[in-house]
Amino acid sequence: MRILLTGARSPVALELTRQFSRAGHQVTLADSVAFPLAGFSRHAASYRRVPRPRQETAAFHHRMGELADEHDLVLPTCEEVLWVALGAQPEGAYKAFCPDFDTLKCLHNKWTFSQLAENLGLPVPRTWLTENREAALQVWRDHRPVVLKPVYSRFATHTLINPTREEQLPQVTEPWVAQEFWRGRHFCSFSIAHRGELSAHVVYQPVLRLSDGAGVTIRSVAHQTIDEWVRTFLGRLQLTGQFAFDFIENAQGDIAALECNPRTTSGVHLFAPSDGLAEAYFGLGQGCRTPPAGRLAMLTFASLVADPWRTLRLRAKPIVCSLSDPGPAFGQALSFLEFLWRAWGLRRAGQTDSIGRGLLEATTMDIAWDECAS
Repeated sequence: MRILLTGARSPVALELTRQFSRAGHQVTLADSVAFPLAGFSRHAASYRRVPRPRQETAAFHHRMGELADEHDLVLPTCEEVLWVALGAQPEGAYKAFCPDFDTLKCLHNKWTFSQLAENLGLPVPRTWLTENREAALQVWRDHRPVVLKPVYSRFATHTLINPTREEQLPQVTEPWVAQEFWRGRHFCSFSIAHRGELSAHVVYQPVLRLSDGAGVTIRSVAHQTIDEWVRTFLGRLQLTGQFAFDFIENAQGDIAALECNPRTTSGVHLFAPSDGLAEAYFGLGQGCRTPPAGRLAMLTFASLVADPWRTLRLRAKPIVCSLSDPGPAFGQALSFLEFLWRAWGLRRAGQTDSIGRGLLEATTMDIAWDECAS
């Protein structure tokens, strides 16, 4: 099979490139950056640079249509999935392995996702929509402790956890959600589904994090309650594509889903080639593929920054570094410098208050789907 993977800048695209290639498929990568991480892999047949989806939408869709004609499967991996789906509408030029655009937007939006899950009878924290600072303040006064975050956001950027003073609340100029604050353990899940049936699924926990963001070392776990939540949600909606959820479990063992990421996430790193992840994208066949509990995967450099001593003690699979595929380990420096240059541009333009925050924004500034994009 000829696979077109978009979002080649990401570690998950690198993982899928290696997995598809080892399963005998030909992988072409596409992205709008100059130095995509996955593009340095020997397992990539070629890299096609495409227009920026957010800034050059029409040109992006035209180019994607041309590339899709040359491939058997179009597989988005990052937040460009919404832009891909927008061009892959029923009247569009190509098909992609993802839900339709309206469904994706509903799942990506933290408010509409919470309402959808609640309507299905699945547990989520109590959630309120706030469209200005006065509304956010009122919810905070009436229902604190709460968590505040934009309805469209990623990497926990702009998330405010349990603010204790009014002056901590942001100047809300776009839709935000306020969620009831739960104390407990955090879990994530990643699943591949075909018409609501799982062909691959994993639940995992962050072992090491950078600040409050995504885990940079993760461990697969067994969690039947989360398994059932995911199966019910995807099954009731008959969804096809890739779906990830963030969960919290309180001291009583109750779980609630915090948000949905309808795209590839770090869970793919917990699958070994022998687990058959690549074939899970083509259908059910062998049932639901699940890696064993206790498997570890890490972004080595980020984990060393988070906790060097613990990183050195963990026996985890390196996500980027591979003796049989060394290119990405060296190429990641160029990828980092490209995003650092973008972050510097944002800082100089006054669009961010620090290089660190700007670096996170720079990684998605041309693919992110925010309220202004809708």
